[in-house]
Amino acid sequence: MRLAVLAIAPILCAGAAFAQLPIGRGAFEREPDSRGDYRPPPGDHAVIAQDTPNACPPRDKSLEKASKPFVDHFNAASVALQSRDGAGALDSAALARPHAASPRQLAALLQIEVAAYRELGNQAALAEKLEIGLTDGCLPAAVRKNYRQMLDKMRGDSAETPQ
Repeated sequence: MRLAVLAIAPILCAGAAFAQLPIGRGAFEREPDSRGDYRPPPGDHAVIAQDTPNACPPRDKSLEKASKPFVDHFNAASVALQSRDGAGALDSAALARPHAASPRQLAALLQIEVAAYRELGNQAALAEKLEIGLTDGCLPAAVRKNYRQMLDKMRGDSAETPQ
C-alpha cells in the first residue's frame, strides 16, 4: 500500500504543477468556432478562393437518421451506378432527393449525380454538378479537390477542341 502511494505522489505533484501553468493563445492559435474548426480572428484578412465551400451546418442527430424511402432510393442509385446504368442512377437519385433530411444526405446524392453524369458523358450537366460540389461544405475536402481537377480538365479539353 505504501509503495502504491509513493508511486502516485510524483504524478499528482506534476499534475498540480502543470495545472498552474498559464495557458494563453499563441500567435498562430485561433479560437474554435461552434463546430470546433479554427477560424481566423476578425482582424485577419484571408484571401477567399472562388470555390470556398459554404459551411456545412453542425450535425443534428434528429436529421441524420435517414428515412426508409431515402435509403431505398439511394441504394438503388448506388446499385445502378455499379452496373453502369447512369440513367437509372439519376432516376433513383431524383426519387431520393425529396426524402433527404440533412445537407449531408444531399451531398451524398450530389456525388451519385456527378458519377451518373460522368457515366452518361453529359458534360454540361456534369460541369453544373461539379460547380455545385465545389461550394458544398458537406463534401470532404478531397472530393472537392477531385471535382476541381475534373472541372479544370474539362475546361482545358474544351479550350483545345477546335470549333
